[in-house]
Amino acid sequence: MYPSPAPRRRAFTLVELLVVIAIIGVLVALLLPAVQAAREAANRMSCGNNLKQIGVAIHNYHDTHKRFPPIGIRYPPNNTVQGHSMHTFLLPYLEQSGVYDRIQMDRLLFDPVNIAPATCVYDAMIPSYQCPSTDSLLADYVAAGYLPSGTSTKPFGTTDYAPITGLATSWTAFLPAGFKKGAVGMISYNGINGFAQVNDGASNTMCITEVADRIDRYEMGKKIDGAYSPGGAWFDYKSEFHIHGSNLDGSGGRCAMNCTNSDEIYSFHPNGSMGLYGDGSTHYISETVALEVLGSMVTINGKESYGVVN
Repeated sequence: MYPSPAPRRRAFTLVELLVVIAIIGVLVALLLPAVQAAREAANRMSCGNNLKQIGVAIHNYHDTHKRFPPIGIRYPPNNTVQGHSMHTFLLPYLEQSGVYDRIQMDRLLFDPVNIAPATCVYDAMIPSYQCPSTDSLLADYVAAGYLPSGTSTKPFGTTDYAPITGLATSWTAFLPAGFKKGAVGMISYNGINGFAQVNDGASNTMCITEVADRIDRYEMGKKIDGAYSPGGAWFDYKSEFHIHGSNLDGSGGRCAMNCTNSDEIYSFHPNGSMGLYGDGSTHYISETVALEVLGSMVTINGKESYGVVN
């Protein structure tokens, strides 16, 4: 009697294999948005924590100096600005004294002593100054034309957070008559403001927000090759801004958020931006916030009553 042949092991047919691959592809497609949403939620939380650290540093600076850190120093008789930025003044309060101590604060911002490759610490990447949703960690000021060609230095560390120093006339034209404009924000040149000047209340006043991924230029979510936005390096006083309004969305100049990162609020979080208030709290501000409400959040003495808007 012949032995029975061993049962043949049935393999997948090509059709079955393709069906399995298709099912896996569908599952990945279903899960990917959830994974991306979870990652963005984590990034937004980390971004808010960065702003909270900056808020604590501002309060500690105020406790020491009885005023807010300056965004730059204007010198008479011509009101010339010499830096340094708010971010530089806050370094010792963010456990970055090692960086701060190597900056010659009595020299000009771009003095050779401060930017020479052998002595420059401007290339330091300060974790509290960088949102995890952005890409640019270093800014090449020579390539952007902000420093003369051939300047001996190296790319600088960036910041995604900027003080809102006021409201430009071009934007307040869309607000009710008599709305305060100009340098009406909490952080100022020469550090002339303190909590005593914030008559609208620190919990109602937004002082820092995102202007992300400078010096690269972004408009409506797209990087514009060959174009650059002012500021970007954490030591640069030009990182501050007034809200000017943009027409990139066809609004006639009303857009103040997520249209461009050239002197406007801009983030890579969906539908809004993180903001730091004077009391140290952080809030997510919707890009659909009413113009008058956004303006009231910036002024320190506008006598508005809108408060925190999420």
